[in-house]
Amino acid sequence: MALEQLKNNVEVIGTLKSLSLEEKTSKNGKEMIIGNVVVEVKDGDKVNNVFMNVLQMKFKKDGVTVQKPFTALQTVMSEYKTIDDHGRENADVVRITGQYDVNEYYTEEGEFRSRKQLRTRFFNRLDDKEVAQKALVSIDLVVKSIQDEIDADGLVTGRLKVNGFNVGYNGKYIPLDDLIVNEDLAQPFRQLYFEGTTGLVTIQVNNYAETEIVEVEQPAHGFGSTEKVEDKIVNNYVNEYVIIGGDIPYNGTSELLPEDIEEAEKARKVDLQAMKSNMSAPSQPTGFGSKAPAQQQAEIDKAVDKIFESQQTLTDDMPDF
Repeated sequence: MALEQLKNNVEVIGTLKSLSLEEKTSKNGKEMIIGNVVVEVKDGDKVNNVFMNVLQMKFKKDGVTVQKPFTALQTVMSEYKTIDDHGRENADVVRITGQYDVNEYYTEEGEFRSRKQLRTRFFNRLDDKEVAQKALVSIDLVVKSIQDEIDADGLVTGRLKVNGFNVGYNGKYIPLDDLIVNEDLAQPFRQLYFEGTTGLVTIQVNNYAETEIVEVEQPAHGFGSTEKVEDKIVNNYVNEYVIIGGDIPYNGTSELLPEDIEEAEKARKVDLQAMKSNMSAPSQPTGFGSKAPAQQQAEIDKAVDKIFESQQTLTDDMPDF
């Protein structure tokens, strides 16, 4: 029996920067809206660009009733204004809710890739242009490990790196790896959380560029030993998921028991092995050149089917966090 689904909510408030959505039909005939949006979220002097994926099926399971979020997304596509297309002064301030997930796959060379992503299907325009902006994940975290962060010089930074997971729809294992706990919260976090504990944490999504001006000496061409000093602008890109708070771990309520964690880890290994086997399947001859193997297309269709099934269990109304 699949493990019970844990809490997993995302809330992003900011200015709509870009919008790339389109209506499509999958190979197995399911109509959908698919694409992505980028929301600009201000945090003090930092400006985060928060990327969110969208995939919303058109019909409910009966194949006739159009889902409300699909209709709402059509309005987003036709009416919402972005910084890139309409200018900053005309762009909409939005509140978007969704869920945390990961995009995982094996490359043709057999290398495993896993990337954090935010999924959404609910948009609201806000009239208050001065509303406090944020990009937060409120999620049940099952802790696997807590380690000191080590910098490039091998020194302890004072921050923590946390690895864990969440359980999604139908028992899906959702990795929560390389989470950061800043120095000021490192001690209280370690006092409450340890390997095997489950608790609700709040994670801030950071994705911004740090600009640093570096002085670079340039040799002068002339005579004597003169040198010029010029400024060089260097951009350092920060992409982090930072734990900024949390509740006391569950005790006798919603926590995963040791046998539950063992079951989840076993299922995870099976899923990864299946993913690797499917992606390494040889291409079928097609006359000339090569196309994606049929197995890969079958996996894409299967993924669409899973999303379709999961959306049948969700309410059409925008959640309130």
